[in-house]
Amino acid sequence: MTTNENRKASNGSGEGTPQIDLEVLLNILFAGRTKILFALLVTVGATALLTLLAPRTYESSVKLMAEPRREQTPYQFEIRSYQDRKVFLETVKELLISQSVLKAAVAQIDKRPEDTVTAHDAEKLSRQILLQSRASLTRSLIGGDGIGETNTFFVTVRDSNPQRAATVANTIVEKYLELNSSIRSKQVQEATRSLRTSVDETTRQVKDAHAALVAFESEAGPLLPELMNIDKANIRVFPELEDLRTAFEDGEITLAERRERVEVLEEAFADTEDGAFPVLPEFAYEAIPALRELTTRVAELNMKANSLLPFYLEESREIQNIRTELELTRKDILKHASALVASEQQAVKMLEASQAARSKSLEGYDEKLIKLSQLNSRYQELKRDYSAKARALDSQIQSLAEADSSAAEKLGGQATITVIDKAVENGTPVSPRPLVNMLVALVVGLLLGLLAVLLGHYTNPVFVHPRQVELTTGLPVVGILTEEKS
Repeated sequence: MTTNENRKASNGSGEGTPQIDLEVLLNILFAGRTKILFALLVTVGATALLTLLAPRTYESSVKLMAEPRREQTPYQFEIRSYQDRKVFLETVKELLISQSVLKAAVAQIDKRPEDTVTAHDAEKLSRQILLQSRASLTRSLIGGDGIGETNTFFVTVRDSNPQRAATVANTIVEKYLELNSSIRSKQVQEATRSLRTSVDETTRQVKDAHAALVAFESEAGPLLPELMNIDKANIRVFPELEDLRTAFEDGEITLAERRERVEVLEEAFADTEDGAFPVLPEFAYEAIPALRELTTRVAELNMKANSLLPFYLEESREIQNIRTELELTRKDILKHASALVASEQQAVKMLEASQAARSKSLEGYDEKLIKLSQLNSRYQELKRDYSAKARALDSQIQSLAEADSSAAEKLGGQATITVIDKAVENGTPVSPRPLVNMLVALVVGLLLGLLAVLLGHYTNPVFVHPRQVELTTGLPVVGILTEEKS
């Protein structure tokens, strides 16, 4: 059967729709294999060219863990846990793409003032951000698919520069944490504003009291150490004062003794005006041992004169020699005694000068003690005032801390966002993906080739297999005539 006859047979009777079984279909496809191969080559080639020309896109992610605040009642938390997590993480998502975070991130990345960043710049940056949960099967844009399925999620940024992708991801998370902290801080401060005002006022009063105490301590000058020790039982005020008083009292006793010795010596000299020998006290002999020898010599000469008087006259040379020696000895005694008197009088003068200096020092200490007593009264009053205000401030600060904690708990301040892994530079591009693209191109090219062959056959049908004739005419095929090429 020739090709023309096939066409006529196919178009001639017009009875019903031609039926094609699997074997016929395979023959049709085999006959159109050139078209299929051509579609495959064109599709794969175009895909390969586009893959080579397409810009490389790199991806970098920050891994975060978000823990919402737990309710005080565990049972209530279990009932509301999924919804709480969902709401909390959706709030995190909204903050991450807020204008405040995006503008601050753009300003830091581009190193320019934040007020020069436009909404268009922020919107442009938001298109680079992906937010995904580990439980999500597919990547999603910032729309939030998969958020709330787990407390761990990723902030991913895609960019043509791998280093910039990591920088942008880290910066966005950093600015988000700063914004979140600022919001919580403002909420807590607003909730405790009145108490914080009281703390500020008390702090000012404490500073004033401390300044007054410091000024007083500066005014006290050298008396400050004594003021600090005046209330301490084991520390004496002016410890040198007791030694000074003891020295003054001992000096008075010594001065009295010295004066008494001078009076005794002066009385002894008064008895020598008629030429008699002075009767010296014992301390004179102790002070000048030579006086004892001279006194002994006088006694010996007197004994010698008395022993000679029965035998010699008073005017005799023997007696006169003894009298002359006695007179010389007397003069020596008076000389030594005068020196002793002068020495004692000098000692008395020195003791009087020393006692006068000690008395003046004692008077100065008396004035200091009077002033110290006056200063101590004021000092204790200032210290009590400062201590009372400091205790009040400590109490208010503790109350403020408790109020801050309570406000933070009520406002969700106990919710935490923890950065588990920071974004790092990833040199492997995520787009384009040559292998995936080529596989898709093969499938698409094959489908396009098959579609072209089938459409071509149905728009211009021909018999390519004897079975088509049987299906079309309902008659068996007796034989096939081949067309020879001449």
